[in-house]
Amino acid sequence: GRIPKSWKLGLVGEYSSLVTNGFVGSAVQHYRSEGIPYLVSKNIRDNYIDERGLTYISKEFHEKTAKSQLKIGDLLTVQSGHVGSSAVVSQKFNGANCHALILTRFDHNLIKSDFVAYYFNSQIGRLRLSNYFVGSTIVHLNTSDLKKFKFPIPNLSEQVEVVTIIKSIERQISFCNNKLTHTKYLKKSLMQDLLTGKVRVSVN
Repeated sequence: GRIPKSWKLGLVGEYSSLVTNGFVGSAVQHYRSEGIPYLVSKNIRDNYIDERGLTYISKEFHEKTAKSQLKIGDLLTVQSGHVGSSAVVSQKFNGANCHALILTRFDHNLIKSDFVAYYFNSQIGRLRLSNYFVGSTIVHLNTSDLKKFKFPIPNLSEQVEVVTIIKSIERQISFCNNKLTHTKYLKKSLMQDLLTGKVRVSVN
């Protein structure tokens, strides 16, 4: 798509100090009921981390897999399944670990990870990413290919502004959805009361 003339185009690998896989292989024997959070593909949704069904691993296994240890601002991208879905590591998951995800650590003086996440999850971003998917039965995104992915880069202040606007819109959508859910609940409750005679309707 078209972008402003002031924006650049750059490769993911050029603007990051690390693009690597999360731990690959069986880690079931290291699962614990509590411990170090271990993010897997089901936890990564478009622009947020879903904490439902969160997995935990032992401290010993975490220390052995230093390559996949997470820092605030890291971008996590799903490799298999809902390929391309991306979310940014927040304060809550600083020091956590991850499994079979692509971990990208951008130069934060140049790139705001949230901006890249929004682009990856956008319609045009996902369409362009799909050109790098491999496999027929189960599609997959390789780390080496993501490094070569070219994305639009405004200056940092403009990236911040774009992210701020989008987050504001998301908050408004969330507020409206919550209000709609509450209204539907009130309607259902009132209908139940009316139909069971708990509320009398006076007819003149």
